[in-house]
Amino acid sequence: TFGSVWLQNVKDGRIRAMVAEIKEVEGTKVHLTNGATVEVDVIIMGTGYELHTPFLSRDIRSTIEVSRDFVHMYQRTFHPDLPNFACVGLFNQFGPYFPVMELQSRWVSMVWKGVTALPSREEQLQSIQHFKERSDTGSAVRKEGFFHQNLMTYAELCGVLPPLTERPDLLKPLLLGPLAPSVFRIRGHGAYPGAAEQFLEDADNFGLIPEKVPDN
Repeated sequence: TFGSVWLQNVKDGRIRAMVAEIKEVEGTKVHLTNGATVEVDVIIMGTGYELHTPFLSRDIRSTIEVSRDFVHMYQRTFHPDLPNFACVGLFNQFGPYFPVMELQSRWVSMVWKGVTALPSREEQLQSIQHFKERSDTGSAVRKEGFFHQNLMTYAELCGVLPPLTERPDLLKPLLLGPLAPSVFRIRGHGAYPGAAEQFLEDADNFGLIPEKVPDN
């Protein structure tokens, strides 16, 4: 999950991304499937979790049909039978959660403040039913998706998709760089001055140095 200094640590070499799987562990040596061997102090197993919602009433849990993996809500956030109620982060995905949860929280705020509106009850229930059908088949990836898929979903709902065509100088870093939170502060509701420059810095720290676009 992105922290305030995560990308800077990547740039400085304090954090290295290993793009291979573990083949064998031998003492403090970890042999990877790409033939590389790395020395480690500790291995942290990110095994995931099961949903546990004792803080919700039995009626609410029944309405949103809480299971070990899912809540059955519109975009995993709202339910038409529970006005003024929303959930954030109660979903499975592959990848960091906090950038997604930030956008999901912004969407909740926008709905409650009247900045944007939810679809009709019928549309919400239809979407929930479609998700139920998908959750009964396939892998967890197909059920919930990777974090970038969820990021784009909530960014679209918030109206803050990055400006691919409006800022030529941002095109390469947007396509190849990190999906940092600054990406979704460049335009739309909740945008702030300097977000584009912050994203360019994040992209540089990530290892992508944007090419300057010559003036026409």
